[in-house]
Amino acid sequence: MAEFVRRRVNRDYGNASEFFRELVRGVIQREIEADLTFLESTSKGAQPGPTEKEIEEVLALQKRIRKGRNARRF
Repeated sequence: MAEFVRRRVNRDYGNASEFFRELVRGVIQREIEADLTFLESTSKGAQPGPTEKEIEEVLALQKRIRKGRNARRF
């Protein structure tokens, strides 16, 4: 690998740091693209956040838990 890097640096870059900076930029760019692809795939046709029904279910559950917890205090 070291020989490959030396040849590549001599041919295309001023020094090894420039070569590795370009590699890191490429990795960062691929990660960003993968994140964007994932976000786009999860948001197609989906409504952001919980639905009204889900909110009502959570609130009802919270109410039942609080009521049960308060009943045990006395």
